Amino acid sequence: DVDSEQLEKCRQNFAWLKQRVVLHQANTTESCGIPLRDDSVDKVVVAPPWNRQFGIHGNIVDFYRRMLQEIFRVVRPSGRVVLFVSRSILPKLKTALQHSDKAWQLSAERSFALTRATTGVILVLQRKRQDPQATALPAKFLSWEGQAPESGRDLYEYWRSIRAKGLPRLEAVSIRQDSTERAQSRKATLRAVLICLLGLGFVLVLRSRS
Repeated sequence: DVDSEQLEKCRQNFAWLKQRVVLHQANTTESCGIPLRDDSVDKVVVAPPWNRQFGIHGNIVDFYRRMLQEIFRVVRPSGRVVLFVSRSILPKLKTALQHSDKAWQLSAERSFALTRATTGVILVLQRKRQDPQATALPAKFLSWEGQAPESGRDLYEYWRSIRAKGLPRLEAVSIRQDSTERAQSRKATLRAVLICLLGLGFVLVLRSRS
């Protein structure tokens, strides 16, 4: 962070968590502002200022563009960049991305209720494939994303109604699950169904005799 007070708060938070962390005071919007070599980082996770509690001096799009350029400098070609922003600032960030390093693209986008009046958005960026024949899949919204209203009260009611629907939780699933494990799982399920059917039949027989 460029602010020494923010770095001190961060240090205190990690001390409370009893975790060690290396902190650097640096300006990410300057060329070589991050004290790291080119292509030296696997992943970067950043929540840039939204021009609310922490204001941005000058043009917001230019601020984000310079920030992205410096982040892209230190991330390896196979790396990822994750951004956490509000929906209100999202168009400006996407404009900045279009005017920064053309080798990077948006690969995933997810929105969720952050507060009663704010929709948060998580973006994942990665380098474009070198193969000219390869085409990246577009980042798609989930069925209920992108529909949240702008006003605070309506926004809160909208996300509350989404939670009330009991939509299934998103969980990672291996696409390389062993076929033997799947077969064993199916056998176990079938065995449980058969036991239930036999038990039900036994109960029906007893009732017919009584």
